[in-house]
Amino acid sequence: MLKRTISGVVFMALVVAVLVYNLRIPVLLNIVLAVVACFAVYEILVATKYIKKLAASLACFAFTAVLQLIPIFGRDRLFELVGTASVAFLLVLFSIALFSGNTFRVDKIGMILLITSMVAFPFFSALYMYWRNPYDETDYVIGQSMVAFCFLVAWMTDVGAYFAGFLFGKHKLCPKISPKKTVEGAIGGVIFCLAAVSGVAWLLTNKFRILPINVYWGNMLIVIFCGSLASMMGDLSFSLIKRLFGTKDFGNIMPGHGGVLDRFDSVLFVAPLVCVMNFYLPVIVH
Repeated sequence: MLKRTISGVVFMALVVAVLVYNLRIPVLLNIVLAVVACFAVYEILVATKYIKKLAASLACFAFTAVLQLIPIFGRDRLFELVGTASVAFLLVLFSIALFSGNTFRVDKIGMILLITSMVAFPFFSALYMYWRNPYDETDYVIGQSMVAFCFLVAWMTDVGAYFAGFLFGKHKLCPKISPKKTVEGAIGGVIFCLAAVSGVAWLLTNKFRILPINVYWGNMLIVIFCGSLASMMGDLSFSLIKRLFGTKDFGNIMPGHGGVLDRFDSVLFVAPLVCVMNFYLPVIVH
């Protein structure tokens, strides 16, 4: 537990540093998330054994990285560029299949498209909120706050579920997928997430007034609740993938936490949901 706590604190410090410096260099977040997304794609390709297809793997990395950088250059033609990148990725994969001597089947193309998209597009949705937030002005404060909000919801749910399960866990949640997760842990994760994220928002916007933004508290509680459930679904979904392919962790880059994907799996479900809900239930505005 000590190793997990220390690496978690160090990781959170790095996240805060990126968000602080990103206020001076707006593209920094895109670059960092592009690197993180490529690491995550690498880990899932290794876990699923598709990393052996070198040409296809390089195409996955290229598509993932380009997708995260598109919002920087294409604010007025965002969806056209995303569509172009997606079609190009599909054509490259089928070209590889055509010239592979029947060793790269269509079902493998489908699986590679799925596992790459389920990593690349969630990170893109977070960056979409950052660059194209309808409630933002020109300083990207709302957008960056919403990105931080997604990560906070995912990680506070994880922290709350971990300790609630450790202290009170009795009834298994999904024993065939993740034997250690409990119903009590899930409930504790949601409750702790609601309290922690709301508390942080109150401190930053009311108590210390660090952020010049207004919070719609009712909307925030709804989005936190839904995001917390999505976080646990993401965690369980990637646990299912690990179990299907016989791996314990996606990597070991973070002591006590596993790989990049082990740390970001829940965020990959939270970010797209929050991105969609943000249009109908704005959480923060200027």
